[in-house]
Amino acid sequence: MKLSFLILLTYLSLAEPNEASLDKCKCFKGYKAIMEKEGPVCVGLMNNFKVKCNMPEPPRCECSGSVIGIQTDREGKWCLMKNSPKRECENRKEWRDFYEKNPGHFLTKAYKKRKN
Repeated sequence: MKLSFLILLTYLSLAEPNEASLDKCKCFKGYKAIMEKEGPVCVGLMNNFKVKCNMPEPPRCECSGSVIGIQTDREGKWCLMKNSPKRECENRKEWRDFYEKNPGHFLTKAYKKRKN
């Protein structure tokens, strides 16, 4: 009986930090916090991307013209146009400010990679 109680107590003490850290994991719109072996992460509901918890939300991607959608991929966010290649969001200054303020964000890293 004592051994079972000790095993249960040990399990609960090990499980508690993960639950607490999952509660502290804040994700921006379109992402959900999940627990992985390495700890909590945010996973995209529409794209299955994984990002760190508590990352700042990027600006909206503004597009005009014959827009058929907005795409987020490993290279960044894009305006998808009918019968033409994807193009950068039109609110470039807002995005440049975001990249400057958030150097560790996955979209900033993608932007820098594209520019090099």
